[in-house]
Amino acid sequence: LLLSFSEVDAKKVKRKKKGEQALQEHTKNSVSDGKGPLPDFVTITHLPPECELPDALHVQNRQNMTLHFRGWISEKSKKGEPGHEFINSYNKTPLEVTLGIGMLLKGWEHGLQRLCPGEKRHLLLEPDWAYGEMGAKAKGIPPGATVEFDIECVSVDEALPEDHPDLFGVIDTNKDNYLSMSELDVWFMELKGEHIPEALVQHDDKNGDEFIFYDEFSGTKGDGPPNPDIIESQRVNEGQMTMHYGEL
Repeated sequence: LLLSFSEVDAKKVKRKKKGEQALQEHTKNSVSDGKGPLPDFVTITHLPPECELPDALHVQNRQNMTLHFRGWISEKSKKGEPGHEFINSYNKTPLEVTLGIGMLLKGWEHGLQRLCPGEKRHLLLEPDWAYGEMGAKAKGIPPGATVEFDIECVSVDEALPEDHPDLFGVIDTNKDNYLSMSELDVWFMELKGEHIPEALVQHDDKNGDEFIFYDEFSGTKGDGPPNPDIIESQRVNEGQMTMHYGEL
């Protein structure tokens, strides 16, 4: 049966609200306020003496930090191949991320609070703190997998100013609310004269669809997607169709 224009509009509005609520809920639940003790799933495996000094530098929300890390499926996981390493930055370049703006795994947002340069931590993350019931097929992480990370803080940079640039909006030149590999490659080539770092793609493309959505993006971003009116969008990439927030 054909739907009337009003019915189609109502469905679009409903999908839009659902997408906006999902994004707000994701940010609210994933970001830590940085107060209180570290979660039980965190083990500090190395703490340099200077990290215990009164004036030591510790990462805070809205600060950039550079990390080396490796991740694998835990021996305690009920799903997946135990020991399967799905990411390792040590053979590449370290990755720069921003804490406290909802761009990282929930377990990272909570487990890396107050991290100090030179400090190393081990995270044992149950599905709700990591890839959840969706998993990350491209990385070989099935739904419901428990994962582990070894993370080393290489450096902590200055806090972002309140008017920090909306890097997502800058790279998303066609304002379709997600970044294609071509958009990212153009930006990296123009700014740094190099192609997209493989570690960045592996880290940010959490569902392995070769697109980086607003809530996957690990760079700075504004208060919401650059074009929130486009909730149902699609792009063909090597014959594969991907839907935006309204279809999630």
